[in-house]
Amino acid sequence: MNFRRPWGELDIVSRSPEGVLVFTEVKSSIVNDFRYSMPEDHMTDKKIRNLRKIAVFFANQYDKLSSEGWRIDFISVLIPEAKAKLMARLPDILLTRMIKYCVIEFTPNI
Repeated sequence: MNFRRPWGELDIVSRSPEGVLVFTEVKSSIVNDFRYSMPEDHMTDKKIRNLRKIAVFFANQYDKLSSEGWRIDFISVLIPEAKAKLMARLPDILLTRMIKYCVIEFTPNI
C-alpha cells in the first residue's frame, strides 16, 4: 500500500511476518559507464526527517497496525541507462520483467 499526504508520502507500507509495521522507501538511479549516483545519496537528513514524520503520523493513525512496533527500510534500485530508455518508451512494462537488469539493495531499519 502507498500512503500520501500533502506534506509527505510512504512508498510502501506493509507488515513483517513478526507483525512489525514496515515503511519502505524506494529510490532509483540510472547508471551508465561514465557516471551515476547512488539512490541512497538522495536520502538527505531532511528527507529522512520527513519520512519519519509521516511514519509516526501513520503509526498513530493506525495504532492497531503498529502494536508490534514499526521500522523504516530502504530499497535502492540501479537501472542501466539503456534499459531505462526502454522502460521510458514502454510505460506499461513491469519492473518485474526488467529486474534481471537492475541492481537492487535492501537496507533494513534506516
